[in-house]
Amino acid sequence: MILKRTIKVSLIVVLSFLFTGLTALSCFFLFIPRYVESEIIPSIAKDNGIEISSLKVRSIGFNGAVISDVRIGPDSDKSLQMDSIRVDYSISGLLDRKIDRIVLSGISGNLSYENNGLSIGGLDKFIKDQRSNSENNKETVPPNITIKNLLVTNSYLNLGINGKEFRIPFDFSATAFNEFFIPGKFVLRAYPKGNRIEIEGKNANRDKMGIAVSADKIALSCYQDFINEITPVDMNGQAGIDLTANLILKPFSITDISASIELSKTIIDYAGIVLKNPSTTAGDEQIIRINIKSPDTLHWKYDLAPVLSTYGDVEIDSILSGTADIDGGAVKSEMTVITRLKSDANIPVMRWGVSATRENSTGLIGVQINGKPDADSISEPFKASLPGVNITARAPELITLLEYENGALSGSYRFTLKKADAVSGEMSFSMPGVSVNGSIGQAVDKPDEHRSSFTVNSKEIVFNGFDVTAAIPDYLLKGTVKYNMEKGLIADARLIFKKGVMSMKNGLNVKGISGEIPVVWPFYGTENKGRLHVEGITYGKYFLGPIDMEIPQKGRKVSFTGSVKYPVLPDMTINLSGKASLDSAFSMADIRINVPAYQPSSSLDLGKLVTELKGYNFNGLVKSNAEIKISDSQLISGLNLDIESGKINNKEKKLTLDNISLNLSLEDLIRPRSPFGQKLKIGRISFGNIEASDFQVDFRVDSLTSLFIEQGKFKWCGGNIDIQAFRIDREKDEYLLTLFCDRLRLADILEQFGVKEVSGGGTVNGKIPVTISKGKIRFEDGFFYSTPGGGGKISIKGTDIFKTGMTPGSPAYTQADIASEALKAYDYSWVKMAVNSEKDELTVKLQFDGKPENQLPFRYDKSLNQFKRVEKGVPGANFQGISIDVNFRVPLDELLNYKGALDMINF
Repeated sequence: MILKRTIKVSLIVVLSFLFTGLTALSCFFLFIPRYVESEIIPSIAKDNGIEISSLKVRSIGFNGAVISDVRIGPDSDKSLQMDSIRVDYSISGLLDRKIDRIVLSGISGNLSYENNGLSIGGLDKFIKDQRSNSENNKETVPPNITIKNLLVTNSYLNLGINGKEFRIPFDFSATAFNEFFIPGKFVLRAYPKGNRIEIEGKNANRDKMGIAVSADKIALSCYQDFINEITPVDMNGQAGIDLTANLILKPFSITDISASIELSKTIIDYAGIVLKNPSTTAGDEQIIRINIKSPDTLHWKYDLAPVLSTYGDVEIDSILSGTADIDGGAVKSEMTVITRLKSDANIPVMRWGVSATRENSTGLIGVQINGKPDADSISEPFKASLPGVNITARAPELITLLEYENGALSGSYRFTLKKADAVSGEMSFSMPGVSVNGSIGQAVDKPDEHRSSFTVNSKEIVFNGFDVTAAIPDYLLKGTVKYNMEKGLIADARLIFKKGVMSMKNGLNVKGISGEIPVVWPFYGTENKGRLHVEGITYGKYFLGPIDMEIPQKGRKVSFTGSVKYPVLPDMTINLSGKASLDSAFSMADIRINVPAYQPSSSLDLGKLVTELKGYNFNGLVKSNAEIKISDSQLISGLNLDIESGKINNKEKKLTLDNISLNLSLEDLIRPRSPFGQKLKIGRISFGNIEASDFQVDFRVDSLTSLFIEQGKFKWCGGNIDIQAFRIDREKDEYLLTLFCDRLRLADILEQFGVKEVSGGGTVNGKIPVTISKGKIRFEDGFFYSTPGGGGKISIKGTDIFKTGMTPGSPAYTQADIASEALKAYDYSWVKMAVNSEKDELTVKLQFDGKPENQLPFRYDKSLNQFKRVEKGVPGANFQGISIDVNFRVPLDELLNYKGALDMINF
């Protein structure tokens, strides 16, 4: 009975323990998850500054636990979320405070960049507390549990920049955690837009971890949207990254940083400046390599090479290296950049030294830039080719000092060249030395606007082109350049120059050029007036000047208006006007000279204009206009000159030109020439005893010294004379021309040749070859003849000229005496006249065939075997037919006073 009772009691006890255990286990699995969810985890999170807004403990067992729907931070879209947390452990491991593995799945984190600061959704307070503990050197209490493995899968980071989000998938694995929850090894893989970036870390000891970052062929275009939120840039190409560093954990620091980045197929465009991979001479692409080294994040050393920079048509190869030292907020940086402009040959390599500092106390940033030719290129000329312009310079040097403080930029710069030349087509500029000095500042009233005041100085500028040479020994370009984001570049400057001179190969010389010219950019919405003064212009022996002009700029054009004073003709108005385009795509200049209708108040002595024409007086109406155009490196010029009702006379030389009409058009003023068919008309010409009318000539100007007479005609002695084509050339001493005569009245011809009291009808035809040589006129075998069957009557009473130089009573004198009496009333059937020059005399031979109309006072004396004049009242003899040959001479100078005409031709 006792044994049975004992067994029964024992069975009841065992069953009671079993029930109690089952009850305890039931409570554990039913109530512990909720307790952990509501009490334990929130308490731990709160102690570490982490706010958990929600979570669910799905299960807790002997081998592990599962937590889902975790949300850290405020209950919003910006919190840190996880789909699930899985914890794997064993009972024995838990007793040793060890967890085999934690798997975090479906993390959705938010990292944002706003107002120049980073924020991590849900962890800002935790990170701030950790940073504070580190800065205050507080000891971190190690957790009471260790983790063997940590795995993050199917997760992504939402990166927010200035209101835009970028989704970056990632996964993470870590092993061998120590007591401070620091892994012995970890691997982080991120996949921005399908590109893989891997970060691997290895814990060398308790307080040091080495990390390595690698990426191969990352597409730069994937990061364009990301970077554009910080600064606008277009990116294309591929990048490879290798980076190693050591992390010192207590206190936290980074040491022994070494990074290498390789860029290929690169095109990075920022504000029109494009960075590319350069090419070898064989055309193969060169890899851009960026190397960075730092022992402790305070001292950095870097280099970048090679890189090709382009801006428009300008291409520059660059190599860059430098150092940077950081001490708290203070920064000191030194950088060297070597550049070569890719254009023409013999481009010197430029070396740029850049120094930058930032003061810790004031935040002042200072930058100094020194640029000059590399030592191997200092003696070589600097050549550059811009659209339409080739520039050659020597020893360019730039010194720039910049300061940035409290959001304001200021500074100064100086740019110098020892010699500079520019060539554009047929034009060239030369300067022995150029200096540009300026300052840079921020507008007080417009913080987004930067201003630069500058001056440009040079000893002398020389211009050559279009047969023109000009020089300005003293000039100054002074102004201001402004830049803001809305309006871009705005320039307002003035060019001041003095003592300029200009000369042209055609004999035009200008001296005493001075003025002030506005230089404004952009070329719209503005109008500034400049001025130009010229002391005087000489053209050969002619003087013109002074000139005063106003030069306003409006829109994309500079125009000018002014007047020229001509001392010789103070009452003449000479107006100047013109315009020039400042558009780089189409440069042009148009200069106009206008002389409105002008008539001297009294006869003008042409000797005041041309010394050789002293004594020649002019009156008449004169109009003229000229134009000079420069367009696309071509010069076009022209002139129109009109004279109406003109009159020229010289009393001493007995020269008169009446009713002059001239229409002259020159199509080139630099090398003066005109089209065919220029017109000159003279109503009446009188020189010496010779008179002509209705003179008309068509001509062409070939140069300043050459005039081609195409054709001409005039009326003389009642008939017409045509002028054969010939050329007048001041460089020649002899001219040959032929005058073709048609139906000239014989009586008028004889009177013009000095025969007195001639009357009668009858006309003659013929030609007169004329030679003008060394200032003298000669007639070579000229002749006239009457038209067959076209005889006439003639009466010559002034017949003494036929007997000049003969001995009275001689047979020759008697024959001339008979001919003289016969010609006082003579009916001829034909006549011939020969005209020649002998020395300074005109010789005329007349031949008539006909009969006298009256008896002649002569009888034949058989004893003397010749005719003898009878006394008055004694009947003479009837001549039924008689041929008459008479000769006479006239001094040409007395007859023509031709030197006056030659003066007009050869002045």
